[in-house]
Amino acid sequence: MQNFHCAIGLILGFLSFSCDGKKPAEVRTSSGYSTENNGDYTTQDFSAWMSKGDMQFAYEKRKPGTFFIYVEGRNHGGFHQYRFVSRPFPKEKFSEWSSFWGMTSEAFYQLDIKMLRAGFERSNLQVFEDATGQAFYQSLWMKPTRSVLVTPRLQQPVNDR
Repeated sequence: MQNFHCAIGLILGFLSFSCDGKKPAEVRTSSGYSTENNGDYTTQDFSAWMSKGDMQFAYEKRKPGTFFIYVEGRNHGGFHQYRFVSRPFPKEKFSEWSSFWGMTSEAFYQLDIKMLRAGFERSNLQVFEDATGQAFYQSLWMKPTRSVLVTPRLQQPVNDR
């Protein structure tokens, strides 16, 4: 029976390798997080990792005319940490923006619906899990500048007498 288990183990081991030499697609995960629409930011583009409170303070002290174009979080040794990428706000394309971090699944769902109904578009979303497996969401919503349609006033017909 022991030889049978060894043979099954060897067969499963061989089946887990690909013969075509291609590696499986790499999934971007680290410390329990995954990203979507993360842009092409380098490590130098990001701020230092910080606590949620320090992140709020950095947000309040950001340079005028800038915004957090990308925010991500992680579980680092049991502590939640966050960092951001800051850029000038593209006011010619967008009228408003809103960035949140450290949201639970339910809080994210409620806010996402509210923002989408208000005309915002979700620009990016990043999620990480803490040591208990609870997900925490970071997201950016942008409200596109839309042309205002002006309805011309109609003139009253002139009566020819």
